[in-house]
Amino acid sequence: MSGSCLLTLNAGSSSLKFALYDTAGALQQRLSGQVSELGTAPRLQARAAGEEMDEDWSGASDAEAILLRTLDWIAARSESQGL
Repeated sequence: MSGSCLLTLNAGSSSLKFALYDTAGALQQRLSGQVSELGTAPRLQARAAGEEMDEDWSGASDAEAILLRTLDWIAARSESQGL
């Protein structure tokens, strides 16, 4: 796919939710998920291309580290899907 993408982020006190949309034509969601249990035992739960992921992210402890890790994860996943 060669179109642009739109990334949405919703940061709360205990979770970071995200979704990536293909903007070529009608908006189509390509991946979505959340990092929950921020501040205690962060966990990524996501869905992309019909695959569901559930990963322990307890190594990332603060909000900045979680955000950077999430953005890296999204970039890697979207690249593997050709976004």
